[in-house]
Amino acid sequence: MASLLSPRCLGSLTGAALMLALGAGVPSSAAAPASRAAHEACLDAGNTRNNGDQVRLWKCAGHKNQRFVITNGQIKVEDTIGDAKEMCLDAGNTRNNGDRVRIWKCVNHTNQKWIIRNAQIVLADTVGKSQEMCLDAGDTRNNGDRVRIWKCVDHTNQKWVIQQGYIKVADTI
Repeated sequence: MASLLSPRCLGSLTGAALMLALGAGVPSSAAAPASRAAHEACLDAGNTRNNGDQVRLWKCAGHKNQRFVITNGQIKVEDTIGDAKEMCLDAGNTRNNGDRVRIWKCVNHTNQKWIIRNAQIVLADTVGKSQEMCLDAGDTRNNGDRVRIWKCVDHTNQKWVIQQGYIKVADTI
């Protein structure tokens, strides 16, 4: 049996290595926490692509409004890439607990820059400050729940897994 570190097996670790690099980790089936929801909950940009549309949780359904691409610190709605109006996750201009996350035309401002660290999605301009702000799913996992920013804490509301373009609340997998 080949070692997992042998060159022959490294190709099979590419997906897992990518997940670890993103900070999402690769949960073991034996150690996976019990799901809090009856379904996997995904970030959802909604059906329109207007500045200010709120990002919500929704049952993962394989729809285009649930697929994102992370590039240069921006989290872009996949089906807008290449359009004149690419849309990004945007935290707005304030940094208060409960501020809602929306989509907005990508403009390379600090309110659209994120860092993925230890399964958390952190607003980049808050890193190293007294109140780092994280993407937060809230306490429930219902369709339509609004996604917001909140002071980073080690809580399941702020743990995410990125799989094939979908950003899922970790405790719903």
